Amino acid sequence: MPIDINLVLHRKHRVVKNAGYTTANPALETAGRLYVIRNDLTSRQVYVGTAADVQGRFGPRVATLREWGFNNATLGAIKIYVYRVLINGVARQPNNLGLAGGVDVEHLLIRLHLNQNVNVRNIAKIAAFNNTSGQVMNLTLSSSPALNVPGYLGGVVIHQAIANHAAY
Repeated sequence: MPIDINLVLHRKHRVVKNAGYTTANPALETAGRLYVIRNDLTSRQVYVGTAADVQGRFGPRVATLREWGFNNATLGAIKIYVYRVLINGVARQPNNLGLAGGVDVEHLLIRLHLNQNVNVRNIAKIAAFNNTSGQVMNLTLSSSPALNVPGYLGGVVIHQAIANHAAY
């Protein structure tokens, strides 16, 4: 029986200054999620990560942007994309190691970006993902219908079957 992995672009956040404070808009969730930070002003535009509590992970980092004095034009180039993870149709919250339902979904999302010729900032988990589950993995990247994210991977639906003992 195959393992169906669906990474659903759940929410898009902008980094903004408001009354002297730097925040994410809309506010980030406290749930465990995969996330992508995209900065169009850099050559390696994407960082893929995971957090058991996205808001807790980003709170101090977003505050640092204020302390470093980034202006609105620079902040406007930074977007945070948050993904829900479904394994065989069941929502799974990834932990801080990128695992959800026993699958390293962080590694899969990094590889998906690399296979779409997107430069990533990650230095870990960039090697091929090896499926050793004993089952075919069906990886799907999709977007919530309410989100319109043209020009980014979430704006398209990508399906990829990864055979048992195959690399992706």
